[in-house]
Amino acid sequence: MSRPASLTISSAVSLPSKPPRRAWACTIEAELAEAAGGWMLVPEPLDRPLAERIAVSAIDLRLDAHAQTYLKSNGEISFAAFRIPRSGRLKIVSWELWTFGTATAGEIWAARELRLSSGGTLSELAQGPLSPPDDMPSPPAVLAQWSAPADIVATLEGYSRIPFQIPALER
Repeated sequence: MSRPASLTISSAVSLPSKPPRRAWACTIEAELAEAAGGWMLVPEPLDRPLAERIAVSAIDLRLDAHAQTYLKSNGEISFAAFRIPRSGRLKIVSWELWTFGTATAGEIWAARELRLSSGGTLSELAQGPLSPPDDMPSPPAVLAQWSAPADIVATLEGYSRIPFQIPALER
């Protein structure tokens, strides 16, 4: 029997932002055994929650300032996708959660896979055109880009939704 999904958001530090945008640097720790080998999706911004079917116009492979690699989708609903290790445990440090409104809560989704309506999956993109280069540049950087053919929809398979609350801010 696998462990239930759990999620902890900690170390929330308010970041400078131009109103109405608000942002926090947080540490995200997740236990996602059911989706091990799959993807953890973080909504961007919190005001636009994820859905089972998401229109995608482009996806970038990015390296953040803490040398964490992730896929960034661009579309009406955007998300950052992190590969969940086989252990099911994932820790993201100093991740920016942000909103254009008053949201201080949201949902992170864990999915076994994202199937693209054009054929293929997010995992196949991550192993092909969006695979990390042999020589990694200094972070932060955009490592690779993929532009979707018109009207592509990513459908989440085997997913769960894990609610979270941004904790009281640290000073």
